[in-house]
Amino acid sequence: MRLRDALGYRHRAACLVISPSTHPGHILLVGSSKAGIETRCVIPAGGIDPEDASASEAGRREVREEAGIEGQVLGLTGRDPGNSSPRPLALITDTKKLAKTQVFLLVVTREIPLSNHEEEEEEEEEEISKEDGKGKKKKKKKNVVISGGDDDDEDVTEVTLRGREWVPISLAATRLGGKEPQLLCLAGALAALRKIVNEDCSDEDLLHRGLQVLLEKGDRLKIVDTLELSTGE
Repeated sequence: MRLRDALGYRHRAACLVISPSTHPGHILLVGSSKAGIETRCVIPAGGIDPEDASASEAGRREVREEAGIEGQVLGLTGRDPGNSSPRPLALITDTKKLAKTQVFLLVVTREIPLSNHEEEEEEEEEEISKEDGKGKKKKKKKNVVISGGDDDDEDVTEVTLRGREWVPISLAATRLGGKEPQLLCLAGALAALRKIVNEDCSDEDLLHRGLQVLLEKGDRLKIVDTLELSTGE
């Protein structure tokens, strides 16, 4: 069951996924559905479950499920000294679909390997011609098994069907299909990082510099508020 508040809003978590060492200046997008990434790309996101320890944990879980990525979730320092969970960089309110999405940054620590290898199992039956008595083979059944890497415990079926793509930050907006909540998640996270960095730089440099500030000076960002944006504004 997904969480809803008293006004009926669903609560969601999203992550801008970055990997400065392997894909500098890029973010990771996934297919909008199991139809594949050729249809439309989205930022990895999903509903917050009651079992999730925090919104940031929900974001980490969704990235693993949808993108096959494990990583460290970063946000703003919590205001409650007893709560170590990060606050979101941005909060996006979708007034049409009644959804509130908390946006975090996730730094990749591991990409679960995907394999396009398909193991085909074919059963063949022999069909005997009544006229000449000769036999010929006829394909009866075909089973396709998608392999998801060497670890049998890792289920990456959804990732394989969705697809994942590293996109330059300068092109990311054009890959989001014009969906306002998605665009606001991207814009909100970048605006929050720009506020944290507090200096002029390109979006590509912003991802790297924002990450450095969050890692090195996170405990000194307590006065920074979560950026709030709504659809239709």
